[in-house]
Amino acid sequence: GDITTTGNWVIPSDESVIFIVNGDITIGGNVTITPGGFAAFVAKGDINISSNVGTTFNSATPVLDGVYVTSTAGTFASGTSTVAGKERLVGHGIFVAGNFLLQRDLDSVSANTLSSAELFIYDPQLLFTMPDQMKELPVVWQEVVP
Repeated sequence: GDITTTGNWVIPSDESVIFIVNGDITIGGNVTITPGGFAAFVAKGDINISSNVGTTFNSATPVLDGVYVTSTAGTFASGTSTVAGKERLVGHGIFVAGNFLLQRDLDSVSANTLSSAELFIYDPQLLFTMPDQMKELPVVWQEVVP
């Protein structure tokens, strides 16, 4: 089923947190990873980010760390810019989705021409801290009679 996170999360350097959901995921607070830690959110459906998750329009400090993956039919939705001081969404990690719905804008702070409302920063370090089970790609070879 669907899940919703609440509050801000800080993943310690020695922990891995992985959610595999047969439904939608709603992220209701910041997700921060201490170097060496790992967090992944994998949804068969959509990943929705709450308007409460964000930072000021001129900040590049990430509010979402980790790996976020939807199915090919799923959508990663950034949420809207309706909370003052949390207009911008800054993601740091790996973001993969069938579709991206970038809904934020910076009209309320008159900064649409100065900054992007969503900023995604790729973090290849997550490939090294990812648990081995997530790195395995099973391949089956089978000879077929011609």
